[in-house]
Amino acid sequence: MKSSPHILFISSWFPSPTTSEGTFVELHLLALQSRGCRCAILLNGEVTLGNYLKSKSNSKSFLNFRRREDITFIENLTIHRTPLRLAKDPVRKRKENILKSSLKNLKAYISVNGRPDFIFHHGIFDYCFISDYLSKELDLPIWYMENSPNISEEVLPCANPFDTDQFRREFVRNAERRFAVTRDYVEKMQKVFQVPFECVPNVITDDFFVENPKPRSRQPFVFCNVAIMDERKRQDLILKSFAEAFGGDTSFRLVIAGDGRLKDSLIQLAKDLNVED
Repeated sequence: MKSSPHILFISSWFPSPTTSEGTFVELHLLALQSRGCRCAILLNGEVTLGNYLKSKSNSKSFLNFRRREDITFIENLTIHRTPLRLAKDPVRKRKENILKSSLKNLKAYISVNGRPDFIFHHGIFDYCFISDYLSKELDLPIWYMENSPNISEEVLPCANPFDTDQFRREFVRNAERRFAVTRDYVEKMQKVFQVPFECVPNVITDDFFVENPKPRSRQPFVFCNVAIMDERKRQDLILKSFAEAFGGDTSFRLVIAGDGRLKDSLIQLAKDLNVED
């Protein structure tokens, strides 16, 4: 593999104008670009012909993703030109339409920008069937990256009706390289898929480090956690650890920012731990 490859991202998640879900994918792409890689991401969406024609805006309005001038987006909007309910097998027809659109739009990108060296697929949750198809049609190797905490040996969550558990397990096993974001998660993924994984942590871009941190001249020292309030983010552990280490010490402060279904229970836990202030 050349030192500055041309990479096609296909991801289960990408940020929208109103949510930050998939920010780690966006930052990963930008970080690779900062190291000289050429990157593009295939953004997927579907619409019926009727809804498409009714819209007075262009097709991009159907792809609800956050846009950036420094990222190349391949628009893959599948327009179902005949009602899927009229097809003999609606699920199969839907999949055929999506794959046909994916190949057409990627070939249009290649005609202008050249051929990617590999597909970098983020997350087993969605679009494995697209990456697998494009890989075979265009002879592109697949690198696979997993960030989701919801995968286990028993459960492989999926957002589409096309990717069976068995298909996705083979998809991961057949990938040229496989990555997870922590050492513990590498071990977990190796148990789930029975193949080796490499550790590549989530990244932030270089502009985060442009200005050196200034010496602190004020109190208190503030810890800040920003995340959805959900079991997988474990703010309960943060609260308990803070209470154990700094409870009653006013020179330290903990700020938890976000929202979610555990908000009320976390507020109650803070009260129970006597750190609600």
